Amino acid sequence: MAKDPRALFRRKAPAIMRRLMDEFGLDAEGAAAVLGNLGHESGGFRFLQEKKPLVPGSRGGWGWAQWTGPRRRAFEAWIEARGLDPASDAANYGFLAYELRGPEARAIPAVRRARGLAGKVKAFEASFERAGVKHYPSRERWASVALAAFEAAEDRGKNDSPAGSSGPPDGHRPPHGQQSDEIREVQRLLDGFGYHEVGEIDGKWGGRTAGAIAAFRNDRGLPGEPRIDDALVAEMEKAHREGWRRPIAETRREKTADDIAPRVETVRETAWSRLWAKLLAIPGAIVAFFSAMIDNLDAAREKVQPVLDVLGTVPPWLWALLVTGAGVMIWRSQRKAERATVELYREGRLVS
Repeated sequence: MAKDPRALFRRKAPAIMRRLMDEFGLDAEGAAAVLGNLGHESGGFRFLQEKKPLVPGSRGGWGWAQWTGPRRRAFEAWIEARGLDPASDAANYGFLAYELRGPEARAIPAVRRARGLAGKVKAFEASFERAGVKHYPSRERWASVALAAFEAAEDRGKNDSPAGSSGPPDGHRPPHGQQSDEIREVQRLLDGFGYHEVGEIDGKWGGRTAGAIAAFRNDRGLPGEPRIDDALVAEMEKAHREGWRRPIAETRREKTADDIAPRVETVRETAWSRLWAKLLAIPGAIVAFFSAMIDNLDAAREKVQPVLDVLGTVPPWLWALLVTGAGVMIWRSQRKAERATVELYREGRLVS
């Protein structure tokens, strides 16, 4: 008997849909629409490398979403920074979530606004995939498969739950936005291990916390979904006792300012603007002082004239020295910001 080409997709779709619903506030149809597009692009997660690239000689698309060109390079840089296997679910879902929270954030509201499964499929394709050839019927079929698999998994979960259960089973992923001391402690440990993508330690469950947990589980070889369960807590306690730190790829540790030039350039510009703001604040204060004196010019003349007399005696070389000193301050400020940026990158603190 031929192997069902949709078996892998049916198995994975429910958990991925649940994460999308928890982390991005999508309903079941919206999450299924995302899966429908991913299923079409990757043949139900079976083909991560594009078989026939539209651009001859190019590497083509890669991954669940068949990221191509600059987006493929961004994916590769993102997983390199985290030491992830490009074929892993953690890498593919992680980058998908990164894009949906960042450069492709418009896709989520577009899916929410659309009506019906077919409408949501088209909305996600138009706002996220932007495929050259649409193939909407195929995307809609994969979305229907995902929705049916999800509903079947939900029904199984209800049937497996004890009658009259008053709470979620052990290992349940907290709903999006839930806050608790347990989540806060997990966030604190993750940040201490080096998973700084967890963001603010606020005890609130969300996509950043789930992503950090997924990365930790992957690095420690801990199977399972990115959730807080007994296995995760035990592994984190063990890692804490060991003084464990997140592994950073050796290639990342060797990066220089030239290797991360766009990020360093942004820091340089920020340092420049901040320093100039400080330097310009001094003459600004002087101008404000003299402006205030104009209202009482006669009374102020006696106080201002000695200052003008002193400024008039300042030799030109001293003014040149002051300008040179300001330039040196700017250069040193930029270099300090550059070194700090490279160090943070090497440590894995700059993660997106």
